[in-house]
Amino acid sequence: YRLYRTLNMENVLQPMELSKFPSAISHTLRDAFSRCPTYAKFKYIKKLQPKEKTVDLVAGAAFSEGIKISRRKFFQESAEESFAISCGVEALEKSYGDFQPPLKSTKTKNRMVGALLYYFKKFPLEILTPITYNKKLVIDAGFYFDLPFKHPDTNEILQFVVKPDFLGVADKKLYLIEEKTTGYLSELWFNQWKMDPQISAYLYWIKYKTNLLSTGEFNSIEAQIRGIGIEKDKFSPTSIVILREDWQLEQWYEQTLRMIEDMLKAYKTGDWQIRERACFDYGRPCDFLNLCLSKNPKDLIEGNYEILHWSPLPENTGTA
Repeated sequence: YRLYRTLNMENVLQPMELSKFPSAISHTLRDAFSRCPTYAKFKYIKKLQPKEKTVDLVAGAAFSEGIKISRRKFFQESAEESFAISCGVEALEKSYGDFQPPLKSTKTKNRMVGALLYYFKKFPLEILTPITYNKKLVIDAGFYFDLPFKHPDTNEILQFVVKPDFLGVADKKLYLIEEKTTGYLSELWFNQWKMDPQISAYLYWIKYKTNLLSTGEFNSIEAQIRGIGIEKDKFSPTSIVILREDWQLEQWYEQTLRMIEDMLKAYKTGDWQIRERACFDYGRPCDFLNLCLSKNPKDLIEGNYEILHWSPLPENTGTA
């Protein structure tokens, strides 16, 4: 079981201005709160992020940017595939910037470029056509649906945001695609997607909050995790089909409501649990471990953290 302790962190950020509750709930905020409420507060409500970036964060974001730009050039601007991918490479390199990865890391800028080119060899752009929903191509585009809660600051209806990497079609079948990178495609990596809440969130939105499967235009949906293992001397591709039955999606929604209710309570009272067993999730220390280990954590914020101007509402957001 997980261990819990309660910590009021309101004074941690003084004299820094306290952040407000997010304008909407995203799967990343939900996942963070499930992992550790104090982690969620630091990252998504206080909007703190370490000044020192990790290679997984930098490389993952750069790869995602390269995929997105390639697709938008190809589908929105009708560019030739080779040119679209070259634009994706340029976007990846720009996102990666001058970051210096650890010496033994396989996720260097050059290797990430190689991974992007390899990805499109294994999954060519033309095999799926993105659908248009609410007048937007579903390529890293955001949508939201209402929740049965009021925002604690504005008293407006609280919403849940979904932002799929890609939603495409082939032979009247919908394909929900999410891309992931890793250093090695281990058994643990494969197994983690069996209960992944991100896929559940997107499938719940599609099945219960849109009419995509009820108009007759599409007859079914399949969710896939497309993974690329980035090893020292090779790339390893995989495609995992993710299945969710209706009862599992309903379970996800009910669990989400309970989490949000707890989140709102923590926000209103200022009491945020710390889950000590989560401090080394993903095989590395939590970004905020040093704050939780300090008697005077506010002394560690300046110089070690910066404010991330994060919003759960993506640039291209539409109603459900």
